[in-house]
Amino acid sequence: MIRSRTVRWTLLLLVAGCAPAPPRPDRDRLTEIMGLNDDHKLRIQYRTPAPDAQINERMAAIERGTRELLTLTPFGDGRDAIMHAMAARALLPIEELRTVTWTVKNRERNYRKLEAICSGCHAAVAPR
Repeated sequence: MIRSRTVRWTLLLLVAGCAPAPPRPDRDRLTEIMGLNDDHKLRIQYRTPAPDAQINERMAAIERGTRELLTLTPFGDGRDAIMHAMAARALLPIEELRTVTWTVKNRERNYRKLEAICSGCHAAVAPR
């Protein structure tokens, strides 16, 4: 009798300890936004010079995605605050890049600025 009770408690503890983590839909949305922003960034690089309207549209999409990051809590720990601070800090340079005219001469410089913004966030809070 003691043996079967021990086995039941052992199984119960094993099952309880192996329970999956609760789903975090914000984490999935974070990954999606980061991927979309990267896609827009690459399309800007490879399609410049392009009509300003196309670049502005892509930069506006990056700005919307970055603003949405401010509403997410994908980690449930201190990384959320880091992500919010970085997203808030990125909005001004993103807006500046959205309003500048992209030319063949400034394309590389503008793209490097945009890439630096994106890579900083990726390095700090990319899902692990």
